[in-house]
Amino acid sequence: MPSKLITPPNVLDDQDSILIVNAYDRDIELLVLWLQHVRANLNIYLYHSLMSDHEWSIDRITHSLRVLVNSQYNENLTQQQLRSLESRTNVYYYGKTCQYQDLLSYFTENLDSFDKEVDYLYK
Repeated sequence: MPSKLITPPNVLDDQDSILIVNAYDRDIELLVLWLQHVRANLNIYLYHSLMSDHEWSIDRITHSLRVLVNSQYNENLTQQQLRSLESRTNVYYYGKTCQYQDLLSYFTENLDSFDKEVDYLYK
């Protein structure tokens, strides 16, 4: 089954989802292109702090297996969202000053952690 990109207010019944917070458009475009070249069964939630559904984001932070946050664009997150992110151990930041320079580098560098969900079509 292909990966799904999900936005507020939608929620799927899943345990192994990923939440991406404040991604730039180009990051999402590159992720979609990468997903076309792998067999992936990932449920990826997309949230941007300019969206109005803050409660949805907090629920997804709590229930996602991994949370990926753009470190370059956090000024519009609410205090409640920031506290929720800080309380989790499964939050990974990406950006120029982080271990992962961009969103796609997180996915490509962590393929082993997805091994039940991702299989390359091309070897």
